[in-house]
Amino acid sequence: MPMPGSAFDAELAQRLAQDKTDFRKRLALVAQLCAESDPRSLMILRDVMQRDFVFDVRWAAWESLTAKGESLTEPRRKASHLISRVWWQGLADKLTSWSLLWPF
Repeated sequence: MPMPGSAFDAELAQRLAQDKTDFRKRLALVAQLCAESDPRSLMILRDVMQRDFVFDVRWAAWESLTAKGESLTEPRRKASHLISRVWWQGLADKLTSWSLLWPF
């Protein structure tokens, strides 16, 4: 979603960063903010990195900030997502091993 006009519109960028309807819009915004030289783009990227609920968006914002020379800690996935992911992977492994033992 290109920002209208050649000048950087911080208000529009802030609204897009807060729009939670589609994470792909926020990913596109992060890519545009990475190429932007306005100091307000750094503030918006930091806000996205700290507050967005989609890990991929936070990670893209972190990568953009580090590309711009910022020294920040990497965003982390929430523990509940990791635990559920490990649990489902363990269940899938057990089902696979049990199906190999089934005499068909």
